[in-house]
Amino acid sequence: MDWRHALTGTAIWVGLAGPAIAQPSSFESEALRVQQEAIQRRMIDLESQLQAQDGRRRADEAALAVRLQQGPVRAPNPPFETAYAAGDAAPAYPSIPDGVLAQSNQRVRDAAANRR
Repeated sequence: MDWRHALTGTAIWVGLAGPAIAQPSSFESEALRVQQEAIQRRMIDLESQLQAQDGRRRADEAALAVRLQQGPVRAPNPPFETAYAAGDAAPAYPSIPDGVLAQSNQRVRDAAANRR
């Protein structure tokens, strides 16, 4: 056998076997694929969390802007006087005469006793 044939045969063998040697095994390629998918899922999850936080931040800023535009909250002024000074007399409340009140109570008792 000639050295040229040996060299040519070796070159062909290396040329054909080279890509096969450089390629990872099916187990290694499967492990790499699973790892890449896990990284992609994690990246998608982190992007979703970031978008949710950004949405909450924008909503909080908008709510704050609305509150600031409205100004301070003030209690409404009542249309009547609510407090009396210590020396002021109490207001005059309407009164019902005793006889009218007794007649009203009797009518209520009669109606309650006369149930159908």
